[in-house]
Amino acid sequence: MASWAMIAATGDRTLLACAAVQLGPVLRASARARSVLLAAAYRIAPGDLDSGTPGELSLCGGLLVQAALTAARAGDGRAAGGLLDEAGEMAVRVGDGCDHHWTAFGPAAVEVARVVAAVELGDGAEAVARHESGRGGGVAVAAAGPSRGAPGGRRAGVPPGG
Repeated sequence: MASWAMIAATGDRTLLACAAVQLGPVLRASARARSVLLAAAYRIAPGDLDSGTPGELSLCGGLLVQAALTAARAGDGRAAGGLLDEAGEMAVRVGDGCDHHWTAFGPAAVEVARVVAAVELGDGAEAVARHESGRGGGVAVAAAGPSRGAPGGRRAGVPPGG
């Protein structure tokens, strides 16, 4: 199914980015995930952040978040932090409460990803501190993806079949 979505999107950078965002949690299990996610992110990235549409910024930022979580899972905290900082710049421009291309991307999503990255890197104190600061909002489970989400492998807040 994943390969079909990517093949169908070939030639359309928006569709390719949409497919990659939705497949991000699955792609993170692959050794090549970070390079695939970054290639898709920078393909949709606007040349200048100020000229990017909210949709482009959401797609690029969502892919950068997925790449950051891949880096964190691999133990590369420096890369994870840099990618989350880059995604954070885009998130500020997009704002919270939007759902361009079903990315759920915005400042809160980046902050939740920082909590998840800290967990992946084994820094429980940082994860708890970020969560308790209120920025993580207690929804870190949803950003962790299906393997760490709600019972049955669903993401928190997503109904069965959703």
